[in-house]
Amino acid sequence: MPPAPSPRFPPRCRPPNSAGPSPPRTTPTTSSADQYSSKITFTDNRIPADQTEGHQTGDLEFGGSIETFATAADAKARADYIQAATSSLPALTEYNYLHDATLIRISHLLTPEQAADYEKAAARLP
Repeated sequence: MPPAPSPRFPPRCRPPNSAGPSPPRTTPTTSSADQYSSKITFTDNRIPADQTEGHQTGDLEFGGSIETFATAADAKARADYIQAATSSLPALTEYNYLHDATLIRISHLLTPEQAADYEKAAARLP
Protein backbone atom coordinates (compact mmCIF):
# COMPACT_ATOMS: atom_id res chain seq x y z
CA MET A 1 0.00 0.00 0.00
CA PRO A 2 1.51 3.37 -0.96
CA PRO A 3 1.96 5.92 1.82
CA ALA A 4 -0.86 8.35 2.45
CA PRO A 5 -0.42 11.85 1.03
CA SER A 6 1.05 14.40 3.38
CA PRO A 7 -1.69 16.78 4.55
CA ARG A 8 -0.98 20.49 4.65
CA PHE A 9 -1.98 21.45 8.16
CA PRO A 10 -1.42 24.82 9.83
CA PRO A 11 2.26 25.54 10.57
CA ARG A 12 1.66 25.37 14.32
CA CYS A 13 2.64 21.76 14.87
CA ARG A 14 5.52 21.71 17.30
CA PRO A 15 5.97 20.63 20.91
CA PRO A 16 5.20 23.15 23.65
CA ASN A 17 8.23 25.21 24.70
CA SER A 18 10.13 24.12 21.59
CA ALA A 19 12.21 26.46 19.48
CA GLY A 20 11.28 24.74 16.24
CA PRO A 21 9.28 22.02 14.58
CA SER A 22 9.68 18.46 15.71
CA PRO A 23 9.37 15.48 13.42
CA PRO A 24 6.03 13.69 13.70
CA ARG A 25 5.96 10.27 15.31
CA THR A 26 4.77 7.48 13.05
CA THR A 27 3.53 4.04 13.97
CA PRO A 28 3.23 1.42 11.23
CA THR A 29 0.95 -1.52 11.99
CA THR A 30 -0.20 -4.66 10.34
CA SER A 31 -3.57 -4.10 8.76
CA SER A 32 -6.69 -5.90 9.87
CA ALA A 33 -10.35 -4.98 10.01
CA ASP A 34 -11.03 -1.71 11.85
CA GLN A 35 -7.31 -1.21 12.64
CA TYR A 36 -5.20 1.49 11.09
CA SER A 37 -2.42 0.59 8.70
CA SER A 38 -0.39 3.64 9.71
CA LYS A 39 -0.56 6.43 12.25
CA ILE A 40 1.24 9.72 12.73
CA THR A 41 0.99 11.94 15.81
CA PHE A 42 1.66 15.67 15.94
CA THR A 43 1.67 18.54 18.39
CA ASP A 44 -0.07 21.91 18.12
CA ASN A 45 1.60 24.79 19.97
CA ARG A 46 -1.76 26.51 20.53
CA ILE A 47 -2.26 24.07 23.43
CA PRO A 48 -0.67 25.56 26.56
CA ALA A 49 2.09 23.44 28.08
CA ASP A 50 0.44 23.47 31.51
CA GLN A 51 -2.57 21.66 30.03
CA THR A 52 -0.43 18.74 28.84
CA GLU A 53 1.43 18.05 32.09
CA GLY A 54 1.47 14.35 32.88
CA HIS A 55 1.14 13.30 29.25
CA GLN A 56 3.86 11.71 27.14
CA THR A 57 5.17 12.99 23.82
CA GLY A 58 2.94 11.62 21.09
CA ASP A 59 -0.24 11.60 23.22
CA LEU A 60 -3.31 12.96 21.47
CA GLU A 61 -3.59 15.75 24.05
CA PHE A 62 -0.57 17.52 22.50
CA GLY A 63 -2.38 18.03 19.19
CA GLY A 64 -3.66 15.00 17.36
CA SER A 65 -3.07 12.05 15.09
CA ILE A 66 -3.78 10.91 11.57
CA GLU A 67 -4.71 7.25 11.11
CA THR A 68 -5.00 5.59 7.72
CA PHE A 69 -7.05 2.47 7.06
CA ALA A 70 -7.47 -0.05 4.27
CA THR A 71 -11.00 1.18 3.56
CA ALA A 72 -13.27 4.13 4.34
CA ALA A 73 -15.57 1.70 6.17
CA ASP A 74 -12.72 0.70 8.49
CA ALA A 75 -11.97 4.37 9.22
CA LYS A 76 -15.64 5.04 9.97
CA ALA A 77 -15.83 1.99 12.24
CA ARG A 78 -12.82 3.29 14.20
CA ALA A 79 -14.35 6.79 14.47
CA ASP A 80 -17.66 5.31 15.64
CA TYR A 81 -15.86 3.17 18.23
CA ILE A 82 -13.92 6.17 19.59
CA GLN A 83 -17.07 8.29 19.82
CA ALA A 84 -18.95 5.52 21.64
CA ALA A 85 -16.06 4.86 24.03
CA THR A 86 -15.47 8.51 24.91
CA SER A 87 -18.97 10.00 24.82
CA SER A 88 -19.51 9.59 28.55
CA LEU A 89 -15.95 10.62 29.53
CA PRO A 90 -15.44 14.37 28.94
CA ALA A 91 -11.70 14.16 29.65
CA LEU A 92 -11.31 11.77 26.72
CA THR A 93 -13.51 13.48 24.16
CA GLU A 94 -11.85 14.61 20.97
CA TYR A 95 -12.61 16.03 17.56
CA ASN A 96 -12.72 13.43 14.76
CA TYR A 97 -12.73 14.16 11.05
CA LEU A 98 -13.07 11.49 8.39
CA HIS A 99 -11.70 11.80 4.87
CA ASP A 100 -12.13 8.62 2.85
CA ALA A 101 -9.90 6.01 4.57
CA THR A 102 -8.23 8.59 6.84
CA LEU A 103 -9.28 9.49 10.37
CA ILE A 104 -7.95 12.74 11.81
CA ARG A 105 -8.17 12.87 15.60
CA ILE A 106 -7.73 16.24 17.32
CA SER A 107 -7.18 17.01 21.01
CA HIS A 108 -10.11 18.28 23.06
CA LEU A 109 -7.72 20.89 24.47
CA LEU A 110 -8.16 22.91 21.28
CA THR A 111 -11.20 25.13 20.90
CA PRO A 112 -13.82 24.18 18.31
CA GLU A 113 -12.57 27.05 16.13
CA GLN A 114 -8.97 25.82 16.36
CA ALA A 115 -9.96 22.22 15.65
CA ALA A 116 -11.93 23.45 12.62
CA ASP A 117 -8.57 24.37 11.00
CA TYR A 118 -7.86 20.65 10.75
CA GLU A 119 -11.32 19.92 9.38
CA LYS A 120 -10.73 22.51 6.64
CA ALA A 121 -7.33 21.00 5.84
CA ALA A 122 -8.84 17.52 5.65
CA ALA A 123 -11.45 18.76 3.18
CA ARG A 124 -8.61 19.83 0.85
CA LEU A 125 -6.98 16.39 0.78
CA PRO A 126 -7.08 14.58 -2.57
